[in-house]
Amino acid sequence: MTALAVLIGFLIARRSLQPIHRIIGGIVHSPAFADKLPQQREFYNLTPPEYWELLHAHASAFRMWKVTYMHTLPSHEAIMDWYRGTGMRPYLQALDDAGRKKFEAEVFAQVREEYPTQSDGSIIFSEKDEFTFDEMIVHVPMAVHPNVRRVLVIGGGDTGNDCQGTALRQGCTDLVALEMMPQPPKERAASNPWPEWPKVLKVDYGQTECLAKFGKDPRVYQTTVKEFLTDDAGNLTGAVISYLKPERDPETGRTSMVPTGEEFTYDCQLAFIAAGFVGCENYVADAFGVSLTGRGCVDTDHFRTNVEKVFACGDMRRGQSLVVWGLREGRDCAAEVDRYLMGYTNL
Repeated sequence: MTALAVLIGFLIARRSLQPIHRIIGGIVHSPAFADKLPQQREFYNLTPPEYWELLHAHASAFRMWKVTYMHTLPSHEAIMDWYRGTGMRPYLQALDDAGRKKFEAEVFAQVREEYPTQSDGSIIFSEKDEFTFDEMIVHVPMAVHPNVRRVLVIGGGDTGNDCQGTALRQGCTDLVALEMMPQPPKERAASNPWPEWPKVLKVDYGQTECLAKFGKDPRVYQTTVKEFLTDDAGNLTGAVISYLKPERDPETGRTSMVPTGEEFTYDCQLAFIAAGFVGCENYVADAFGVSLTGRGCVDTDHFRTNVEKVFACGDMRRGQSLVVWGLREGRDCAAEVDRYLMGYTNL
């Protein structure tokens, strides 16, 4: 039987609760602009209990949580620049030059009042998102597979941890999680002082539950899958796992993980790939003829590559990051494309 994996994720943005949205909404409905602008977009966010009622009938379990992103912006002008291409854009497009200047001036005046500055003039700007992550990425394949006993998880990040914890709760009898990189130290290294992000070994709920059930941490460091094994019907029966070691390229200085030649076979009926982004795929860079940085990302200058008329943004350019950076980079890259074509940009 072929296992079907389904990942259902919801991101419920609470940005309508931010001062900038209240400011824009108030000005849009003010007497000076109400008859000149389209109706303001209305945001309605269900409460956590309302989302629970909608979702619980369709999944055996799911988790909900809130995240606040804190952005440091250099000035009030930076907030304006951000929202010219997002929240203010439909209104600015509907106004003539004089109207746009008046609209922006009123928004800017209130932004200066609502957002306090730090000692250097910068602003801490927050975005609050609510997440509902449906763990059906594991529930569905384990429910349809006829005899799941042993599970392999490839990847040691947040998604890998979710796969570990949920596979345990769904009744697997053994679990192995592969992590490509070396095991972090249990305490900070001298080269990783506070207030830098602590690069230390973390034990999340997936590993905690595995320790409680099987008496072991499921993670096997410096490993990757060399080959999947199947039976005559195409069902997964196991995987050949290769051990890795760090090796530094003397020319580029870049360190990569390479096989040591040692291997082992793990018998399993399901494998979940929860690996992250490590860089631009070479065939993509080769197809466009763009150059790469030492980290394997596309080399750019103001989003422009070394190839005429080819631009890059997001993970392809900056490496693995958050979706909010992907959205911002897409907008900024569009502005650079506009500037390239028109000689200026209003984006």
